[in-house]
Amino acid sequence: MSGPVRHETKFYACYSQYWMIGTLDSDDEVPQPRDVTAERRIDVTRKGRVAKVETECPHGDVDLVFEFHEHEPAREPGSWHEVVENSMRLANEVFLENMDFGSDAIPVPGKPAELAWWRVRLHVRLDRDAEGVHPVGYDEVRETHVIQLWPAAKNTPKVLVQAPEEVGDAWEKLGIFATESLGFHEPSTSLVLHLGDSVPEFTGEGFQVSADGRGVRVLTSGWGEKDLYGAGISFTRAFPTEASGWEKEAEVTLTGPGQVLRMVPDGGTGWGAELPLPEGESGPWQVVVHARGRNPEREEGEYHVTVWPAGRWTASRERTGSLDATARTATVSGDPVIP
Repeated sequence: MSGPVRHETKFYACYSQYWMIGTLDSDDEVPQPRDVTAERRIDVTRKGRVAKVETECPHGDVDLVFEFHEHEPAREPGSWHEVVENSMRLANEVFLENMDFGSDAIPVPGKPAELAWWRVRLHVRLDRDAEGVHPVGYDEVRETHVIQLWPAAKNTPKVLVQAPEEVGDAWEKLGIFATESLGFHEPSTSLVLHLGDSVPEFTGEGFQVSADGRGVRVLTSGWGEKDLYGAGISFTRAFPTEASGWEKEAEVTLTGPGQVLRMVPDGGTGWGAELPLPEGESGPWQVVVHARGRNPEREEGEYHVTVWPAGRWTASRERTGSLDATARTATVSGDPVIP
């Protein structure tokens, strides 16, 4: 190769990781990374054929750029969260795999018949959207990995750019007390949020706040074949409720016993979750539900539940207007506008 060979792809990270594996055409099966220590951003097995790469993104696409060079290149310019090097053995291809057994393959130039040591330099960039684009506490990161590779004898791992101690705002600064995720079965019909152990009673159909004021039912229909995911975040203080790019599905004040908001998808048939509420607070609790993904550009539907002590809502009320103690819900009429 007379110059660098470049490949760009997106690959889905699962559980904050993906694997790069050096494979041969003669392999009966892809080697698995059973002995990777995961002590570094990129760790390699003892025999050098498997590298585990850690990601900031727990689940989602990572933009990958592979550059194959004949000799050690200059480092890729740009502002990087982290730059690290390690050594691994490659031959015919770099086989990509995640923990859900998703895979892809990047060809190695020249397709050598035997495994040989290559130096791998990983550049990590994290791009966050501007403040206010998403619900407060929803930390969405676009992650890019630029991976430079060149033939070189095995060498020790090296850190060229050290990651900062904190990525983004700390929980304490944002007032985040706890986070939980939730999942839905298909087809999804509802999401019930309630205080206390027992599910409150709802009469009739549609969106409804329970008669005792401790629960709300939000409809989750109309998603077609899309998978649904969700997250809940509880705060120690109030925040504005605007979130561009999302639809506000509901905004309610709930009252009742307990220090947990229970989030129950699909009438109890889905994977429910218990979201701890701030200690020392007795409510009432302000709850806002956002959703996004009904537009055809997104493959998945997402829900975001935000809750905080309603008595501490003064600063937010001054900016967004007062709320009744009953629900206000957005009527879905077509796709949301994504700025």
